Amino acid sequence: MEKTQNSNYQCQLCSKFSEEELISTNLNIQVCYDCWFVEFDCSFLSQAFDKITDKIYLGNAEGQKKKQLLKAIRITHILVVGKDLKIHHPNDFIYKQIHVEDDETEIISEYFEETYNFIENANGKVFVHCLGGVSRSPTIVIAFLMKKEKKRFEEIKKFVKSKRIHMSPNDGFLAQLKEYERKIF
Repeated sequence: MEKTQNSNYQCQLCSKFSEEELISTNLNIQVCYDCWFVEFDCSFLSQAFDKITDKIYLGNAEGQKKKQLLKAIRITHILVVGKDLKIHHPNDFIYKQIHVEDDETEIISEYFEETYNFIENANGKVFVHCLGGVSRSPTIVIAFLMKKEKKRFEEIKKFVKSKRIHMSPNDGFLAQLKEYERKIF
């Protein structure tokens, strides 16, 4: 969080002009203190979003509820990775949902190409989430980046972990990512 002074700047969430200092968030938007307190100032919500690349944001199900925040960072597409996760704003974003449990026996790799195409063909920014943003959604993002960037599993996993420190795909998903690496290289 970085404070900036700009009396002509408008909060990117509530649209109010402020002569008070605005706060620059880790999502590259500037907000007033009121919005900071409501949208960012608690540990669970700070885990709701992490910017992975200019196009991809990774997070948890709580992040999908934050319509104003999604709009402020210019999200246009949402990829929901989970069976029982609700879609909150179907008229405001382009959604895709894959029905996958966070279980080591689940075959998430059958969705790698489908989700790659959804992210790649999105004409805007994509928010990828599962319930906690720890296992399923990071697996999908790692698979996407391996293919897109033509880089190996370990390198991409390390990169994504540097952006979202609490990500930890389950052992079954890790094995499928390693197999996917063998397939694409």
